Amino acid sequence: MSIPASLKREATHAYRDLLRTCAHTFRGDAHAILTTRAKFRDTFEKQRGETDADKYSEGVQMFRDVARLLRENVVQGKWDDQRGAYGIRITQHTELGNNHSIKSPKPAPSLDEIRATKSRRRRAPEASAGAGDA
Repeated sequence: MSIPASLKREATHAYRDLLRTCAHTFRGDAHAILTTRAKFRDTFEKQRGETDADKYSEGVQMFRDVARLLRENVVQGKWDDQRGAYGIRITQHTELGNNHSIKSPKPAPSLDEIRATKSRRRRAPEASAGAGDA
Protein backbone atom coordinates (compact mmCIF):
# COMPACT_ATOMS: atom_id res chain seq x y z
CA MET A 1 0.00 0.00 0.00
CA SER A 2 1.26 3.47 -0.83
CA ILE A 3 1.11 6.55 1.37
CA PRO A 4 -0.92 9.39 -0.19
CA ALA A 5 1.03 12.55 -1.05
CA SER A 6 -1.28 14.63 1.14
CA LEU A 7 -0.39 12.50 4.19
CA LYS A 8 3.31 12.85 3.39
CA ARG A 9 2.86 16.64 3.28
CA GLU A 10 1.08 16.50 6.65
CA ALA A 11 3.99 14.51 8.06
CA THR A 12 6.52 17.04 6.80
CA HIS A 13 4.45 19.90 8.22
CA ALA A 14 4.10 18.15 11.61
CA TYR A 15 7.85 17.41 11.67
CA ARG A 16 8.76 21.04 10.91
CA ASP A 17 6.30 22.25 13.54
CA LEU A 18 7.94 19.90 16.03
CA LEU A 19 11.40 21.29 15.21
CA ARG A 20 10.16 24.90 15.56
CA THR A 21 8.51 24.04 18.87
CA CYS A 22 11.72 22.40 20.08
CA ALA A 23 13.76 25.49 19.16
CA HIS A 24 11.27 27.76 20.92
CA THR A 25 10.91 25.62 24.04
CA PHE A 26 14.65 25.09 24.53
CA ARG A 27 15.81 28.51 23.32
CA GLY A 28 19.29 29.26 24.61
CA ASP A 29 20.08 25.59 25.39
CA ALA A 30 21.99 24.30 22.37
CA HIS A 31 22.56 20.87 23.88
CA ALA A 32 18.84 20.28 24.48
CA ILE A 33 17.96 21.51 20.99
CA LEU A 34 20.56 19.32 19.27
CA THR A 35 19.67 16.25 21.32
CA THR A 36 15.92 16.50 20.78
CA ARG A 37 16.31 17.35 17.09
CA ALA A 38 18.49 14.26 16.58
CA LYS A 39 15.92 12.06 18.33
CA PHE A 40 13.05 13.52 16.30
CA ARG A 41 15.05 13.11 13.07
CA ASP A 42 15.69 9.42 13.83
CA THR A 43 12.01 8.87 14.55
CA PHE A 44 10.98 10.74 11.39
CA GLU A 45 13.36 8.67 9.25
CA LYS A 46 11.95 5.42 10.66
CA GLN A 47 8.43 6.72 10.02
CA ARG A 48 9.32 7.59 6.43
CA GLY A 49 9.75 3.89 5.59
CA GLU A 50 6.24 2.97 6.82
CA THR A 51 3.96 1.58 4.10
CA ASP A 52 0.73 1.21 6.10
CA ALA A 53 -1.27 4.45 5.79
CA ASP A 54 -2.96 3.98 9.18
CA LYS A 55 0.34 3.52 11.02
CA TYR A 56 1.82 6.41 9.07
CA SER A 57 -1.10 8.60 10.11
CA GLU A 58 -0.61 7.53 13.75
CA GLY A 59 3.02 8.64 13.48
CA VAL A 60 1.96 12.04 12.14
CA GLN A 61 -0.47 12.40 15.04
CA MET A 62 2.31 11.44 17.46
CA PHE A 63 4.47 14.28 16.09
CA ARG A 64 1.59 16.71 16.57
CA ASP A 65 0.98 15.46 20.12
CA VAL A 66 4.65 15.74 21.07
CA ALA A 67 4.81 19.28 19.67
CA ARG A 68 1.72 20.24 21.69
CA LEU A 69 3.17 18.62 24.82
CA LEU A 70 6.45 20.52 24.42
CA ARG A 71 4.66 23.78 23.70
CA GLU A 72 2.19 23.58 26.58
CA ASN A 73 3.78 21.48 29.32
CA VAL A 74 7.56 21.89 29.23
CA VAL A 75 9.27 24.87 30.80
CA GLN A 76 12.94 25.73 30.83
CA GLY A 77 14.65 26.20 34.17
CA LYS A 78 17.91 28.04 34.67
CA TRP A 79 19.95 28.70 37.80
CA ASP A 80 20.06 32.37 38.81
CA ASP A 81 23.18 33.08 40.91
CA GLN A 82 21.89 36.46 42.11
CA ARG A 83 18.72 34.99 43.58
CA GLY A 84 20.25 31.66 44.54
CA ALA A 85 17.32 29.83 42.97
CA TYR A 86 16.06 28.47 39.70
CA GLY A 87 14.02 30.66 37.42
CA ILE A 88 11.69 29.24 34.83
CA ARG A 89 10.83 30.58 31.43
CA ILE A 90 7.11 30.39 30.88
CA THR A 91 5.84 31.20 27.39
CA GLN A 92 2.45 32.38 26.20
CA HIS A 93 1.67 28.77 25.23
CA THR A 94 2.53 27.23 28.60
CA GLU A 95 -0.51 25.62 30.17
CA LEU A 96 -1.00 26.97 33.67
CA GLY A 97 -3.15 24.62 35.70
CA ASN A 98 -5.15 25.72 38.69
CA ASN A 99 -4.45 22.61 40.83
CA HIS A 100 -8.17 22.39 41.56
CA SER A 101 -7.98 18.61 42.00
CA ILE A 102 -5.28 19.03 44.64
CA LYS A 103 -7.18 21.74 46.48
CA SER A 104 -10.34 19.64 46.61
CA PRO A 105 -9.27 16.14 47.63
CA LYS A 106 -11.70 13.25 47.64
CA PRO A 107 -13.39 12.75 50.99
CA ALA A 108 -11.88 10.04 53.16
CA PRO A 109 -13.81 6.75 53.21
CA SER A 110 -16.04 6.11 56.19
CA LEU A 111 -15.20 3.42 58.72
CA ASP A 112 -18.03 1.24 57.34
CA GLU A 113 -16.58 1.52 53.80
CA ILE A 114 -13.13 0.50 55.06
CA ARG A 115 -14.57 -2.53 56.89
CA ALA A 116 -16.57 -3.57 53.81
CA THR A 117 -13.46 -3.36 51.62
CA LYS A 118 -11.42 -5.43 54.08
CA SER A 119 -14.10 -8.12 54.30
CA ARG A 120 -14.28 -8.34 50.47
CA ARG A 121 -10.50 -8.76 50.31
CA ARG A 122 -10.60 -11.57 52.87
CA ARG A 123 -13.27 -13.44 50.90
CA ALA A 124 -11.57 -12.99 47.49
CA PRO A 125 -8.71 -15.52 48.05
CA GLU A 126 -11.19 -18.15 49.27
CA ALA A 127 -13.31 -17.74 46.15
CA SER A 128 -10.33 -18.05 43.78
CA ALA A 129 -8.97 -21.09 45.63
CA GLY A 130 -12.29 -22.90 45.22
CA ALA A 131 -12.45 -22.10 41.49
CA GLY A 132 -9.46 -24.29 40.69
CA ASP A 133 -11.04 -27.36 42.35
CA ALA A 134 -13.89 -27.69 39.84
